[in-house]
Amino acid sequence: MKDSEIHYYLSGLKNLHELFLVIDEIKSETGMTPDMVKYGDKKLKYNGKDGKSLKNGELDEETYISRNQIS
Repeated sequence: MKDSEIHYYLSGLKNLHELFLVIDEIKSETGMTPDMVKYGDKKLKYNGKDGKSLKNGELDEETYISRNQIS
């Protein structure tokens, strides 16, 4: 088995919440989730639990970023 990567470039999203809606759609179609998400100039670890909290309004964007930012 060979390692592979897929990159999607999305424009026009208003915030991290909308990005997670797209991630959920891709997951529902393919079963795949990203390891890493680039959001603006920040690299973030994908965290499904925090992403769900973000979508439900239980977590704000700044908190998601601070918990999951990759140096």
